[in-house]
Amino acid sequence: MELLRLHSDPSLTTRELWILGISIFLGLLAWFPGNLGVFYPYAVEVDTNIGLTLHGPFKKVFIPIAHVGWIEDSFFWQGKAVELKKPHAALAMFVIPWYFGSQRKELLRAIESAIEQRET
Repeated sequence: MELLRLHSDPSLTTRELWILGISIFLGLLAWFPGNLGVFYPYAVEVDTNIGLTLHGPFKKVFIPIAHVGWIEDSFFWQGKAVELKKPHAALAMFVIPWYFGSQRKELLRAIESAIEQRET
């Protein structure tokens, strides 16, 4: 008579951990379709006459100043939401979050002045 085994092999646990790790990695890659990886950018470059460059964890996206719509305060997104007139892939807006600190106000002023120069 064979005894029942109550715990699994250590190699099976290691394999399960690898499968879990790969699944999490692929899930994170699938989380950012299109340009959603720059929804919360970690850096924004403003070229007044040309456009904005958003730097995200996986990519860098250029948005022409003609496609930038308006800036509004957003309680839901915890920052200032910059709406776009024309979506770029899945990106219809991006957020200038609170963690930009003191540079946040200067960045928002630069974006607003670029929008005003475009309109004149």
